[in-house]
Amino acid sequence: AANRETGALTALPLTAVAAVLDEWQRYQAASANLLALGEEVRFTHQLLQEYFVARAMRERIFHGSAGISLAAGGTPALLARDIWKPQNWWKPTNWEEATILLTGLYSDDCTDVLLWLAEAQPELAARCIVESGARTPEATKLRLREMWLPRLTDLKRDPDARARAAVGRALGRIALGDGTPLDNRPGVGFVLRNRLKIPDIAWGEEVPAGKYTIGGDKKAYQSFDKRQVTLPYPYRLSRYPITNAQFACFVAAPDFGDGRWWRDLPDEERQIGNPYFPYANSPRETVSWYQAVAFCRWLSDKLGYTVELPHEYEWEVAARWPDNRFYPWGNEFGFAKANTYEGDRLGETTAVGLYPHGANSKLNLYDLSGNVWEWCRNKYKTPDDEGIDDSDAWRVLRGGSFHFNALLARAACRYGDVPGNRANQTGFRLVVVRRSPSH
Repeated sequence: AANRETGALTALPLTAVAAVLDEWQRYQAASANLLALGEEVRFTHQLLQEYFVARAMRERIFHGSAGISLAAGGTPALLARDIWKPQNWWKPTNWEEATILLTGLYSDDCTDVLLWLAEAQPELAARCIVESGARTPEATKLRLREMWLPRLTDLKRDPDARARAAVGRALGRIALGDGTPLDNRPGVGFVLRNRLKIPDIAWGEEVPAGKYTIGGDKKAYQSFDKRQVTLPYPYRLSRYPITNAQFACFVAAPDFGDGRWWRDLPDEERQIGNPYFPYANSPRETVSWYQAVAFCRWLSDKLGYTVELPHEYEWEVAARWPDNRFYPWGNEFGFAKANTYEGDRLGETTAVGLYPHGANSKLNLYDLSGNVWEWCRNKYKTPDDEGIDDSDAWRVLRGGSFHFNALLARAACRYGDVPGNRANQTGFRLVVVRRSPSH
């Protein structure tokens, strides 16, 4: 089930097949609709070919159904890195479907196949767990987490963002038996309180109250003219944008439809769409400003203190902290520091925190530039207006996204959209400005 570049063929000349199957066997195979005969011989259905490739892989890797066990320390005859080369392991090789079928041959416990794949092709190993129907013990999933989680931010091991993005998708596909995402970094998933899933929000460092300069970046789209703003309170932004796993807590909550969360918001906003990029550890996109507001109200009730969408002044001051820099990491753009169009053109969101060198390390904040646009609570044309209503007045977006270039990822860039829009590159993060002593 591959092509000539990977050394496999989808068809063989009749003379080659005749050396393996005699005329009667070929007749039987054709009568059973297994083989299509002619000058070339091929399987009648691709899946048949994949299945027999899977059986051949089992012979080469594990020496048959009763062969070696990798979990017990055995050594395979065929290595996964021979198929998925280390320099571009994330690229498809056309052996993927056969490998998923191979996993299905170990329906009671597919640990050995997963361990064979785990280092060489994490994302395919995750697909095998999800798509093969085979049983994966919890201990195996935890072992995979130990192997994969450090690779999310290990630029020496995986310098190419496409590789780390694939590791992120692997972690984002898998959940433990209780629904907990395999990616258990603080600020990514959720915690259980009285059997209710509550987003686990990790906060950045505090920005003190004071007067701050914003705007004045002539390269940033729609930047404010240079001006001073007064922030009369200390505040913190959430370390990451809200993830799919965290927003799902709200959607699945028994009190999701409580009118307190939806006050002054359009009724149709209670209809929640699916994320375009559904990995648990990726930013929640395809979410409107109204829905982000409702989420904040719900979460404030559960936490016991107020969380909101940040005002764009708060967002920009934090992104440019402490020296009014142009990007969260400094004044010069680096394509390896953010998920923007200039980078590896991933064309999708990535697991939060995937670009450690693109963080504002002073405040411990990630993904402020790139990945997804982030809703702010104020109106675009009248930025001092934070009123919550069901009008179509544009609300501010900050930070750029995977689809936009570096100029729009500059920390001073202002963008906006109607509050009901649900784009696959728009998400949000939180601000906390009034916290109880216990928090």
